[in-house]
Amino acid sequence: MTLSSIKNQFKAHPVTTALIILGLTISIVLISIGISSVRNTHLLIQQQVHYAPQNATKIELELSDKQDVRALFKVFDGISDQTGVILDRAKMFHNGLMAPVTPEYWTKQVVQRFPLETGRYLNVTDIIHGEKVALVGKARGKDVRTKNGKPYILLDNEEYEVIGIIGVKGKTTKAIDYKIVIPATSLSSTLLSKLQSAKTIPFLIHNSYTDTYADEKQIKQNAKRLFPEATCTASPYGETEGIVAPNRGSEIYISIMVYALAIINAINLTAFWIQERKYEIGIRKAVMPPFVKTL
Repeated sequence: MTLSSIKNQFKAHPVTTALIILGLTISIVLISIGISSVRNTHLLIQQQVHYAPQNATKIELELSDKQDVRALFKVFDGISDQTGVILDRAKMFHNGLMAPVTPEYWTKQVVQRFPLETGRYLNVTDIIHGEKVALVGKARGKDVRTKNGKPYILLDNEEYEVIGIIGVKGKTTKAIDYKIVIPATSLSSTLLSKLQSAKTIPFLIHNSYTDTYADEKQIKQNAKRLFPEATCTASPYGETEGIVAPNRGSEIYISIMVYALAIINAINLTAFWIQERKYEIGIRKAVMPPFVKTL
């Protein structure tokens, strides 16, 4: 259909033609947004897998009575220097919401897991002394305040000095741009109280270089010696566990449906236009000069 034909149809049927154009335009926009969302989701999952704890194992300590959480870290004595510990499913109050945090624990050396734009990573001294320090993702820059010349962030209404900004310069890394990492020995009094009242304390042990089976055995031996009535269970932690992937499938289906309906509507209206003007078409064919018919 030529541009002049479209103009003629628009003059003859302005409402229906406008609806067809609008429907097709909306459909194309929705499909474009859906494809972009799928790409972004795929990139997010890749980043989450990349920064997930490697060779990780879930450890759950089920206690018969309340224990000082700080005393529980003794069960990690003797594990590999390159094996780290993360207190699993920890959350702290921040900006009116419960924000996930990553409390890390290392025995003798710290292996840096996240890239930094500025500042430094946690070190063993921070962990041994339970320093109130934090690493925050660059997307949380607006949450960082300054007091006495030092940046800090409020977690559970307690001040944690920001010693490093997590992120990659010039790139958006959604998987880590909102991260909050603190020493596991510097938990707020609120989080400590919650954990001490809980009967089960979940940890992750991980190692970027090798499996953690030997460390798992060491932890179970320590737990049996330190807390005879406690139960220590271990299970594999998959790379994709804990990964949040936005569900974009429904958006794509809706986009395709709208697009299909718009096309069906356009076909029906075109057939209606042809049927409506069949007499005009017949007359034009009848009076059309012979030399035109042969072309």
